[in-house]
Amino acid sequence: MEEDITVMKHLQREEVLYCMQAEVRMVFSDFVKMQDVRSVLIEKLDRSVCVGDPRFSHSSESLSVLRSHVCAAAVENARLKAHEVCNLLGQALGRPLVVREEESREWRSGQEEGMASTPCTLQEKVERMSITASSHVFVTFELRPKDILTAKAMKRGHDLNHIHTPSGDSEARH
Repeated sequence: MEEDITVMKHLQREEVLYCMQAEVRMVFSDFVKMQDVRSVLIEKLDRSVCVGDPRFSHSSESLSVLRSHVCAAAVENARLKAHEVCNLLGQALGRPLVVREEESREWRSGQEEGMASTPCTLQEKVERMSITASSHVFVTFELRPKDILTAKAMKRGHDLNHIHTPSGDSEARH
């Protein structure tokens, strides 16, 4: 895309010659595509052209999407645990009554391992810039009897049972 490419040019006269320096910056959201373009540039351009190392960052939008996916996965994990408990109790899992995210965390790999001062490979840079996110949720589900007669009685106003699953956790990497 045009908005993801920045070109800066500098023309300088050195005695009878002109020296042109150009810097091209590209923003990629696809790591594989970035590697392919970088490889082609290194292979096709002559030695007077310097292809720099990539710099990695995460947009606030992509981090927000990551957080949402991790929270949704934690709720799904809680639902699966509650479903297993319902099966053990001979009950059916009803609708969620309370869904609350108790804790949300994110961190870079380099923050946990400590940053090395030696130069690192492209793969090590990717690892260091990868973000891991986790979410801990509290969910309360409605419990319903499995047999139809009891379910009809519940519709006439009898109390519903509840199951709490306070340990719906999920972790994902971006």
